[in-house]
Amino acid sequence: MTSGEVPVTSGERAGTSGERRIWPSRGAWLTLALIVTVVTIVNTTSILMQAPEGKRDFEAWEPLVWETSSGIAVLTLVPLIYWAYRRWPPVPPSWRKAAAHLGTTVVFAIGHVALLWSLRSLAYGLMGGNYAWGGDGFGFEFLFEWRNDVLSYCLILMLFWIEQRWRQPAVPAVSQEALLSFRTGGGTVHLRPSEIRLVEAAGNYVEIEAGERRHLVRMTLAAAASELGPGFVQVHRSRLVNRDMIRAEKPQASGDVLLDLSDGTAVMASRRYRDRLPSAAGGL
Repeated sequence: MTSGEVPVTSGERAGTSGERRIWPSRGAWLTLALIVTVVTIVNTTSILMQAPEGKRDFEAWEPLVWETSSGIAVLTLVPLIYWAYRRWPPVPPSWRKAAAHLGTTVVFAIGHVALLWSLRSLAYGLMGGNYAWGGDGFGFEFLFEWRNDVLSYCLILMLFWIEQRWRQPAVPAVSQEALLSFRTGGGTVHLRPSEIRLVEAAGNYVEIEAGERRHLVRMTLAAAASELGPGFVQVHRSRLVNRDMIRAEKPQASGDVLLDLSDGTAVMASRRYRDRLPSAAGGL
């Protein structure tokens, strides 16, 4: 069997449009919401404690509006960070990924500033006032927020990485499972079937997703299915999934089925292949 990593593009490719999870898991959302809530409370009380009543040039409710609006804006933009995490996995690192994420922090900061400005303007309007930036001007305020947003962005990326590692299934002992060898342009990649999450057709190739790496193999999907054996189920005309990694099946209104995998990934199964899913055979 011949194989190769994705030429020119280093094997990294965005998920098939509309058919990969673009929303963080419930656990990630709850964790982020808890962190944002704690930070909001700490920052608000710190501002009030540093400026005791009678020595403030602002109303007591204003710090709560400042911090709450910022937290809501961050949570609203979490899907952008998750998309960037899936598009450019931080491990293994590369300069291209770092540059892509740095550019995304600018987009994140622009969205953050726009949202918090809107929320603060609304809150101040309801209180009978007008919200305005500090005396240093919008440019300074944006740079100040971007600096903080870079830190927030990196921390959220780290949370997604920790969650993925935590969900990653244990690799069976070497003696229990044979290695499959894939010849690449630069050598040979050895993989165990349990390491492979997804196999997807890509033109004259198939893309094999194993852990945090993707390898492009010059072969047909049918040949890949024959090589991998019954441990892989075809869920789409161009997609195979590791059967043992399917943890839940969620029927959609369209008739398709969203598959939740054990590593936190979500893959869409076509309604035409529902009879091949584990649930159809009594496996779930």
